[in-house]
Amino acid sequence: MKKTAVGALILCFIITILGYGSASGQTKSKNTNNFTIPLGEGISLSMTVSTFEPSAHKTTKCKILDWEGICLIDDKPVFGTDWELPEKQLTRALVRVAGNSIDLDVSCMFNPWFGKPRTGDFSIKKVEGGYLIRGSFSDGAGSYEAEWLIIQNASVRTKLVKKEC
Repeated sequence: MKKTAVGALILCFIITILGYGSASGQTKSKNTNNFTIPLGEGISLSMTVSTFEPSAHKTTKCKILDWEGICLIDDKPVFGTDWELPEKQLTRALVRVAGNSIDLDVSCMFNPWFGKPRTGDFSIKKVEGGYLIRGSFSDGAGSYEAEWLIIQNASVRTKLVKKEC
């Protein structure tokens, strides 16, 4: 009985500290690294960001002129840094459409935002056969854009490009 009361007290404390929701229309879950953004028409985009653990990845440096920096992580290009070791990694994104959850490709996506994502950085467009979801990502350096095509319960990332300055 004592364990149940202590557990309930801890749960209440966590809920009070973390809170729910925000004025921008996005929902922040109990895990401060999970965010859900409503896209309209009952469709939402949920994303998970984790701390980048360098020891869990293979990093490769490249040299351009007189400058050297991280250009590959796990043998893939890096988006979201200015050739520095990332601090965060987008580890999961999924779209909820008509009760279905559809995973999106988030490979190569690092340092996606500073603090929390802004609802205005994401959009959805109805296209022949499905939807196009677009997102802009940046923590102030290494800005990039991604786009995914959703058809029924399948997705493919159709765009991942660095933004021009």
